[in-house]
Amino acid sequence: CACTGNKAEQAAEGFLKSYLNMDYDAAAEFCNDNVGSSLRAASENLQTLDTALVARIKETAASTVYKIVSIDNETEKDKAYVSYQLFPMGGEHGQDMTMTLTKEGGKWLVSALGN
Repeated sequence: CACTGNKAEQAAEGFLKSYLNMDYDAAAEFCNDNVGSSLRAASENLQTLDTALVARIKETAASTVYKIVSIDNETEKDKAYVSYQLFPMGGEHGQDMTMTLTKEGGKWLVSALGN
């Protein structure tokens, strides 16, 4: 059903937007417990860094653009494999990345990140 793919894509988009804005707490809402707890820990660690460094990191992250290349939700039931590219600083050359979403309780959640 096409609606299944759309919901997986919405979850992937929501995650990437929050993640690239370094809003890790919001990004964690799109993740299962394992990935979400890692993001929440990263959010806490950010608070221990130098303010100027964090500002530079956020500036770089905010200028990174993403493009979802493909979503495969046909191969395995209740799993979606997302291929996307990150373009750091809005550059021309994308870095190929992947994420896996798993349907849990009727909701698509990021369950693994890779590259």
